[in-house]
Amino acid sequence: MCKITPVFAFVFCFFLQNLYSQTIPINEVCAVNDSVLQDAEGDFPDWIELYNPHDAAVDLSGWQLQDENATWTFPAVQIAPYGYLLVFASDKNGMIADELHTNFKISGDGENLRLLDAQNQISDQIDLPPLAENQSYGRLDGAWAYFAQPTPNAANLTPPQSNVFPYRVTTETPPGFFSAPQNIRLLTDCDDCEIRYTLDSETPTAQDFIYDANAGIAATTGVSDSIAHIDATPHYDNAARGKQETAFVLRAAAFQNGSRVSPIFSGTWFIDAAGKRMTSALPVVSLISDYDAYFGYERGIYAPGAAENYYGRGEEWERETHVEFFDGEGNLQLAQSCGIRLAGAHSRIEPQKTFRLYAREKYGDGSFSYPLWGGEYGDSFDRITLRSTTAASVIKSGFTDELAHRILDERIKTEYVQTKPAVLFLNGVYWGIISLREHNGRHFLGRQYDIDDDEIIKQGKGEARNNTSVAFVRLREYLQNTDPQSEAFIDDLSDIFAWEGYIDYLAINLLIANWDWPDNNTEYWSAPVLDDRLHFLLNDFDAGFIHYNNERMDIFFDTSIRNLDRQKWKWITEITELLFHNRQFRQHFQQRVNELQQTTFAPERTVSLLRGLVAELEPEIQAHIDRYDFVKDKETWYKVWERTELFLLRRPVFLADHIREKLGTPFTVSPNPTAGNTQITFAYPPDFLQSIEVCDLQGRLLISEKPDTANGSAVFDLDLSNLQKGMYVLRVQDGGAIFVKKIVVE
Repeated sequence: MCKITPVFAFVFCFFLQNLYSQTIPINEVCAVNDSVLQDAEGDFPDWIELYNPHDAAVDLSGWQLQDENATWTFPAVQIAPYGYLLVFASDKNGMIADELHTNFKISGDGENLRLLDAQNQISDQIDLPPLAENQSYGRLDGAWAYFAQPTPNAANLTPPQSNVFPYRVTTETPPGFFSAPQNIRLLTDCDDCEIRYTLDSETPTAQDFIYDANAGIAATTGVSDSIAHIDATPHYDNAARGKQETAFVLRAAAFQNGSRVSPIFSGTWFIDAAGKRMTSALPVVSLISDYDAYFGYERGIYAPGAAENYYGRGEEWERETHVEFFDGEGNLQLAQSCGIRLAGAHSRIEPQKTFRLYAREKYGDGSFSYPLWGGEYGDSFDRITLRSTTAASVIKSGFTDELAHRILDERIKTEYVQTKPAVLFLNGVYWGIISLREHNGRHFLGRQYDIDDDEIIKQGKGEARNNTSVAFVRLREYLQNTDPQSEAFIDDLSDIFAWEGYIDYLAINLLIANWDWPDNNTEYWSAPVLDDRLHFLLNDFDAGFIHYNNERMDIFFDTSIRNLDRQKWKWITEITELLFHNRQFRQHFQQRVNELQQTTFAPERTVSLLRGLVAELEPEIQAHIDRYDFVKDKETWYKVWERTELFLLRRPVFLADHIREKLGTPFTVSPNPTAGNTQITFAYPPDFLQSIEVCDLQGRLLISEKPDTANGSAVFDLDLSNLQKGMYVLRVQDGGAIFVKKIVVE
């Protein structure tokens, strides 16, 4: 793995020695060796090169090399310190004239290679991509690259190839939506090549169908829907209801003298005589990859497989796939190869799982370049999440998270990603409705603030529980050691904490009654090159909009609250308690919640957004229900949304009362009861005091005053001498917040 330029060799090798301990990496592979390197018998076998990044020899006795079909065991052999070892993948199986020969050959169309140590632990593995004649795939400065000039038993010092394959395959009939069968015509810029193709999503090989330019390829019906009935989890009934919608999938490549010389062309054609898919308002995402990448026993990321594969994380469990994005009008807007992994937590064991797509130059384009969520949000993304809509939604609507994001609509002071519902097809088979969104990681934050994502320190979920971020520790220590009543509290706090954004973060989670927070879905970040302040990031609203009378404010005040491990999340809750000790923070929080209740979360707005979302999803929801048996039927789905509408109507009023109960009013009234005159005394000089009103119990306005706050007074006289004896309601409007107290005239 240390096969790099001499200038960086020492530093990089030292890094690798710590990274791998006594592991040995695969360093370079040549799968179609036509004339690069000859073995002792005069043949040109495939070859695999290993590198030892350690300062001592490593004994490889009992180690193994594996491809997808065979396992070969090393004899008694050592690899020298900082040395290379070449193994011919020749199928000759043995030691021939001091040369190592495996019992398998490598597929030029790409496959998985593994190196296992004597304890049967993986030392290294790679997903080898398809390679052309005399082309190698090797490590260069820690990354993988293609080489037109392989370097067996030597450092990779030749320039990597920027254009891996010299030719291309294209089509005269672009993928899309059609109401009648199509005749697909393929083209290549190679005069003496033949085009080979498959119709089952598999990578074309030199043994597959030969394209006949005179006949074309008839796209009439979709693929088999068999993968929709695969048991993708042992934890739930995965059976789809009946036959599923399918599309026509074609993959093709150019071959010259039996070797592939073009990238894989992949496409999806939706042939629907009834025109249903053409009229759907939802965009469509199509994923195409080999069956083995998704459902293979050893390597399939979607299947239980050998060892609950769907729990696999990291580069080891990334596979190459082709993605197409069709907009709501059926136009193909994006098509490229990329990496794909499973994402999420609980959704991994659900029938519908969450995917994450990675744009990387090794697959082709280094970004997804299309304004998926509108031009103002951005037109170039590194990570995209295709989020399950069946796994986490507690109220079983599938789209509470989508509703929350629509309500936010760029009206808040903290970060969150944009989302939109879309339909997913996997290898041509209907895969239900997903939520298409940018991954809310460092790449998202770096793009938002135009800084290198390596400069961002982000913690979330399990990481956040450890509270190891320097910015978080700085905030914690400040709150521990500072009097919240001090005059400089808010000004000093502003230097280390984006507290106004945190108020929005708190307010939104409280407004939707997110019960899976803050013991979950708490994420925060900082960036020294930006302002080095602590920022919080909104994430995951699936557990919101359930109980309008959820008393979520209790978690910041009641140490005996149930269902919350305060030791595990000690500082996530306690920093908020300490912040609420400061009158300015309380005031801003109450004002902001009141403002959001009257604008962003006003029932007339949120109910309208909910109804619009339901109308948008309604044409697709029955197919989604049939695919995953998610909610009993469409009528049940409607009832879920009816309950959600009631939540939107009732929650703002309940939360306002709940906040007043916990934080009280920022003033006292004395005397009360009163014989006629009383005083309203604020704990601080109010900056935004707008009105003081007195109403009777029937709500009729009796007194209304506009107080003078120019002199910075915190005490205001109120003359009630003209009122009859009885009980009245005092209403004080301070900024966007309205506070109510009962007052008695004797």
